[in-house]
Amino acid sequence: MKYSTVIFLILIIGSLAATEEQQIEAVQGLVSRVLGKQYVDKFGFHIVAKEHPHREFFVIQKTTKEDYVEIDGTSGTALSNGLYMYMKYYCKSSLSWGENGTGDNLAIPSPLPAVSSAWKQEIRAEYRYNMNVCTFGYSYAHWDWKRWEREIDWMALNGINMPLAFVGQEYFFYKVYHELGLSDEGIFRHFTGLHFQPWNRMGNIKEWGGPVSLTFLHNELLLNKQIVERELSFGMFPVLPAFAGYVPDELVKVYPNVSYSISPSWTNFEQPYGHLILLEPVDPLFKKIGAMFIKEQFAFYGTTSHFYNGDLFMEMDPKSMDPEYLRSCSHGMVEAIKEGDPDGVWLMETWVFINGYIWKDESVAAFLGGIENVEDAIMLDLMSDVSPIYKKAGMNKKRFIWGSLPNFGAVKGLYGDLKAIADGPLEAEKEYPEYFVGVGAFMEGIDNNPVVYDLIFEMAWRKEVDLKQWVRDYAERRYGTNDKRLMAMWEMFLPTLYSQKTHIYPHPPMVWEPFFNREYGITDFDVVSKGYDIIREVANEYVGAPEPFYYDVVDVARQQYQNLFAEALRVFGAHIRECIPFGKEFFFMKDADVYDSTIKLVLCKDEQGHNRRCTIDELKEECLKVPNCAGFNSNGYLKSYIRKGETTEGTDLYVRHGEYVGNTCRATAKTVSQYLLRIIKSLDQLLYTNSNFQLGVLLRGTAEKAKTAADTTHSLEEMTKAFLFSAKNQVTIWGPNGEINDYSAREWNGVVGDYYYGRWHLYFDMLFDALDHEQALDYDVYHNASIAYALKWDASDAMYEVHHENPVPTLNRLHEELFGDMAKSFKVMKNFAGAESEVYYVSKTTVPAIPSAICLADPECAGFDSEGRLYRFKVTPEKKENVDLYIRLH
Repeated sequence: MKYSTVIFLILIIGSLAATEEQQIEAVQGLVSRVLGKQYVDKFGFHIVAKEHPHREFFVIQKTTKEDYVEIDGTSGTALSNGLYMYMKYYCKSSLSWGENGTGDNLAIPSPLPAVSSAWKQEIRAEYRYNMNVCTFGYSYAHWDWKRWEREIDWMALNGINMPLAFVGQEYFFYKVYHELGLSDEGIFRHFTGLHFQPWNRMGNIKEWGGPVSLTFLHNELLLNKQIVERELSFGMFPVLPAFAGYVPDELVKVYPNVSYSISPSWTNFEQPYGHLILLEPVDPLFKKIGAMFIKEQFAFYGTTSHFYNGDLFMEMDPKSMDPEYLRSCSHGMVEAIKEGDPDGVWLMETWVFINGYIWKDESVAAFLGGIENVEDAIMLDLMSDVSPIYKKAGMNKKRFIWGSLPNFGAVKGLYGDLKAIADGPLEAEKEYPEYFVGVGAFMEGIDNNPVVYDLIFEMAWRKEVDLKQWVRDYAERRYGTNDKRLMAMWEMFLPTLYSQKTHIYPHPPMVWEPFFNREYGITDFDVVSKGYDIIREVANEYVGAPEPFYYDVVDVARQQYQNLFAEALRVFGAHIRECIPFGKEFFFMKDADVYDSTIKLVLCKDEQGHNRRCTIDELKEECLKVPNCAGFNSNGYLKSYIRKGETTEGTDLYVRHGEYVGNTCRATAKTVSQYLLRIIKSLDQLLYTNSNFQLGVLLRGTAEKAKTAADTTHSLEEMTKAFLFSAKNQVTIWGPNGEINDYSAREWNGVVGDYYYGRWHLYFDMLFDALDHEQALDYDVYHNASIAYALKWDASDAMYEVHHENPVPTLNRLHEELFGDMAKSFKVMKNFAGAESEVYYVSKTTVPAIPSAICLADPECAGFDSEGRLYRFKVTPEKKENVDLYIRLH
């Protein structure tokens, strides 16, 4: 491809530190945008000097004038944070993610509530970091300035002062590579498409999802200028990109004598999309490019915050673990940054060290040893609450930011660990007071679990928190009511859904590639059922509820439908295994694993009764005892599903294959499969009621973004087609061959009712066709058909409506259709159960709603009991205390 020369005018932002007047103006602008112009004169803001060089504070002053509140703060972000704490704890209002303000409950009383005594709050965390490199693909890629402006306001209110500013950096790389003699064609073959840019920046992939145009890169950079200017106006420190060594293939042809290595495949991406060239940090050209890249940013922005993020070896192993090599790599990174900006500070993600099998303590120490001065770097510990690595930073005398990574791939779900978030920063600060410098949220995607982020940024200043009271307060300000039922719901969620250590792979079975044996672990079936009943009951009474309440109505119901699907699928699997049971022979797969189908971890005992790892023979015995065990890995995890393992050095898989024994299950399984498809369509209808759960939002924004890319070299039609494909591909199979299939699965209207419905329909058709031919379904054949189906769907020009309405009428109708009327369908016998020999399935929930719905959908189910057991063909009542038996009437 050829591009005409673009004359790029240097646009100067000005000095880094906004003046006191500019910061106050920024906060007043926020008040006007968020609360309305009429509130600007009701707040007085004053910038005051810090009392500690590394700590900010705000003061909400005692009221001396009716309908007027004064707030002091050490910066625009401190003032904004003080304003939001006033809104939350005096006005009982909240602001969170949501299309067109649907995440906000801004019922500000009139006159403004008086402050009886001044609230002075020290902010212990010097830096409050926000964003993940991946968020720019999973959530931000289609955003325009209006949406960014809203996000910056949200950040300021939450006290965030260190946001990642990564939009448009490719234009700088284009200029640098062009100056170094690379061709336009060579440069643009390196760049990925719109939604895949983060993984190109991290050196994971190239070219996939493109093309992009130079006009697009230029316009994205202009957008980042607006973003950075606004962030600076609040006194924030935007984190700009650093050169991390990954270069176009053409560079080593133009410079054949440079030192480089070929990166390993990232998640099975192969040429031409994988195996990027990593310029060795010890090579002089690495320092030259790194300095050129930073100087380009200085020239464009006028200055920078002096903070730069770039990561070597992101989810890829170094070519050598030799200590001197590792030390030279980090040293080379620091030198390149310093060459471009003598005051530059490297912000490095500790995610690089997440693989403890590769990154032993001595290797981490060697790598960090290349950073000679403590002020030259800050470690970003992405997942301190689950897998803390900040201790390694502290032990090696490096500064760090304690972080939480509450979301992977922008997958929805009700989950988190509020206690770990409440305790973690305090523990880190206590353990390493000299090196703890902040807290951060490192989510891969937004628009989920707002309660988690609400707490994370309060922990920048909190010294303690009563979580039970805190969630009650959260519910009141989010829902605009102190209804005791909603308070009880959140108190129930706290020790269950929001006390979960695992955040990765929370996918429900509906959104994974279909398989009859899928398991679902990251939920609490009983708690969700009870929460669903509560919020549906309140929704039918609550007139004039704020939009966040309806968001949560849909979100809790979404989870209930997913749980219903997961349990119905387990019943379906129980029937299918009668026709295709797993064989007793195990097949060996070396250096492989799967992460989305764990049944449980099996541990054995030594002679002293202590836990030990089981032998392979012991694991085989345990797997054979579990009807839905499809195999296990050498670490002792039993798996419900194994198709083809992901390459995982040091872990092996042992796989059982299904063996056809007869077709007696077909009729019943077919009926249950129709119910599963009905659940999918029902969920899609529910999601259609709320614009925060709709594919149309992504596609509409993406189509608008394509207009900024069209030029004389790339038509609007070409750019629209390419951008929409990258959007759909990311939320489906993520790559040309499903390299990380379903990783970024979205429970959105359009994706659910069209893509997932079609994929499950295809699976059922092929499965029953195989049974009719007296054989087990060849899952590799199905997988290939599924990928072909996905690519066709990704390439379609279908657009989806953006729609918003009160969800309650639809919810009530769907509830009746899916769950039916238990009173009319079952006879209840107190203190009775059925015969154990009649049990064919045990549900994961004892709340009657889901077992009753599944029983009605299964023609062979004769009843169930309050302990979750379903009875087949008949029920023989037997006395059993504290158990209720439900006998099906028709």
